[in-house]
Amino acid sequence: MDAVLTRYSETVLGAVMATLAEDRPFRETMDALIEFVTREETPETPAGCLSVKMRSLRWRLGPITREHVDRLRDQTVAVYAAWLERATRREEISLPASLDATARYVDAQFTMLLTQMAAGEDPIAVRTHAALAFSVLSNTIHEE
Repeated sequence: MDAVLTRYSETVLGAVMATLAEDRPFRETMDALIEFVTREETPETPAGCLSVKMRSLRWRLGPITREHVDRLRDQTVAVYAAWLERATRREEISLPASLDATARYVDAQFTMLLTQMAAGEDPIAVRTHAALAFSVLSNTIHEE
């Protein structure tokens, strides 16, 4: 399981983290992430996220894989924090809470969206949930 998680983190999660690391406008990145998370399931790309699924079953994993899952979550939250910090510096958003709390909030919301997709919920409904969940951030976007 640890080897599968390593491969997944190098391929799928790596692409998501690269998107977050790009120096694009906050809204553009957010929209791209929501689109990616709510894409239609195909045989090559099942709905949801292996890392998120493993988090929900963390207690059933062995110690090495459990540690890997925890490390991936910490890394993901750190990437969200860096993304939020850049957007704050560019005055695209104002954080509604501390940087750490907001990064963990973003992680929790994407976890929820991925879980909904894995459960087979309608992608349009999940996008609506995303809009509601992230309105706390988009409502603070500065108008030019």
